[in-house]
Amino acid sequence: MKDITVQKFINTYNKKESDKEKQDYIKSMVKIEYMPINTKMTLAEKIVENAYWKDVEKKDIVSVSSPVRHVLHVYTIINNYTYVHMDNKTMAEDYDYLNRGGLVVELIKAIGNDVTEFTAIEEMTAQDFMTNHYGTQAFIQNQVTRLNDVLKQVGTSLAPVFAEAMKDISKEDIIKLVKAISSK
Repeated sequence: MKDITVQKFINTYNKKESDKEKQDYIKSMVKIEYMPINTKMTLAEKIVENAYWKDVEKKDIVSVSSPVRHVLHVYTIINNYTYVHMDNKTMAEDYDYLNRGGLVVELIKAIGNDVTEFTAIEEMTAQDFMTNHYGTQAFIQNQVTRLNDVLKQVGTSLAPVFAEAMKDISKEDIIKLVKAISSK
């Protein structure tokens, strides 16, 4: 079967007369019932990348859009597990059309248990993003990186000054200086 638009899916669904016909039609839209783990991880990363981002102007501030993440979650499930195609240009409208009639929930139920694992992997990916970009560990790592960058700049700019100043100091005086510093 070829993918169909959300509008075509809804129109065909609405023409079904009985609840059994409607449920059978929903079940017939399921393309796959299991997605490989690597595919789940890749898709979850894409969802998180598009719903969570570091604000360039406000360094180290993570901006999160949970509603965007939810719509992307539904979009990814519908487009990958079913023959129903949500267009990325009209994603919000397609989501509304499906959700208005309760069809998001019905399609996800028809797919089965694999959606639970996909959702869990997406949640883990989101938590990892926050840990890596916003948690205490990320804060400390960012500060260490900044300090390292500053020290590299200071060291690079002061090295010629120290070299020039020390060229006239004798080896014995340098040894005395190092011993004096190391004894403190």
